Formats: sequence, structure tokens, C-alpha cells
Amino acid sequence: MKGKPNGTGAGRVFGVLALKPVPTNLQFAVEDVSAHRFFDCTNYDECLDIAVRKKWPNFTCQECPIWAFHKQRQQAEEEARAEGSGEEK
Repeated sequence: MKGKPNGTGAGRVFGVLALKPVPTNLQFAVEDVSAHRFFDCTNYDECLDIAVRKKWPNFTCQECPIWAFHKQRQQAEEEARAEGSGEEK
């Protein structure tokens, strides 16, 4: 299945390692590229290759399960820092 963890239950055990990258063709302004791409992803080059092969003028990572995984982790880290410093959300 597109965008689902590979194997049965492997996504729960291995997290991001079991997820398949899913770039999505999407048009947006060049100024917005950082809002649509996860440049530090280990699969970024693979997604870029997919976009080139399919002759997409642009693509987004926002529909990819790896994007969601990293966003959740980033949010958890920010919340932990806020709790450690005594800030309220």
C-alpha cells in the first residue's frame, strides 16, 4: 500500500525505518519549498529521483508518512524542552 509501513506491524517496531517514502506532485512557489520538503530525510535523494523520472516540476513531502513521523518527533522534542524550562503551551 502506498505510504503504509512495509510488512505486518513492522512500522510500529522500527518506526521511520520501515516507512516507504511517498513524494507527491504539487505546484507551489519556490519561496515555499522549505515548507514542503524535508531536506534532512535519508530518502530525499530517492524522492528527488522519482520527481525527475516522472518529470514533475515540483513535489512535496507533506503527504509522506516519514514527514509525519519527523514532525511528531520534532513536536515532542519541543514540548519536552518547554516542560524542562517551565514554559506553558
